[in-house]
Amino acid sequence: MENREKETTIREAVEKAVRRERSGRSSRKNLLLIVGVLLGALVLREAGLIGGTDGGATLPEVQVAEIAAMLQEAPLVTHLGNSGGETVVIAFLDYSGGHNRRMATEIDDFLAANAAARIAVVELPAADEVSLAAARHALAASLQGAWPAFHRVLMVSTLPLTNDGFRDLGAALGLDRDRLAADAASATVDGALAHNRALASAAGIDGTPAFVIGDQLFVGFIDAANLAELVSRLHTR
Repeated sequence: MENREKETTIREAVEKAVRRERSGRSSRKNLLLIVGVLLGALVLREAGLIGGTDGGATLPEVQVAEIAAMLQEAPLVTHLGNSGGETVVIAFLDYSGGHNRRMATEIDDFLAANAAARIAVVELPAADEVSLAAARHALAASLQGAWPAFHRVLMVSTLPLTNDGFRDLGAALGLDRDRLAADAASATVDGALAHNRALASAAGIDGTPAFVIGDQLFVGFIDAANLAELVSRLHTR
């Protein structure tokens, strides 16, 4: 019975992640939605119902250049959105914590309404074993070309966050379970995580979620409307 419940949980999580991925591809034509989101955010902010997005720290030009160079050199950078689009946001995320999980949905909503956008996601796990194991297996999934689905399932599901749970998920996504386990413990993933930590340090980031948008650094949760506004500001400078 326990195995059957686990299989059902994995199947439902995978189906949900696949639906999110498909909707992200099929909804990119909604330019009016972007305008509506921005206007809605403006009205709500003026009414005092949501916070603004003026709390970002401006990074020096030399620091922005260093971050861009390190991102370019990263061994396993993972992306969401338009694979050929401009990277408009660098998101530092972990698989634990409510704000990180909420961000996954907000990022998908933003990308569904923005056909040109690409978000570079930097796996930045906390020091605990569960966060680290989740990031290791997600990066291992990227070596088999399945990072977006694996990432989304971990963010939206209640799967057991154990090595067996991660590998069961990989098998459900059609990955080689043994290779996933080996890659998760590999020097390649070790190097990727070390580079990600160095990249976060260069940006002055020591927690998640955090974002670099142009020369602005934001720490904490950002909803889809405010994310769209921040990206819009980047392109109107």
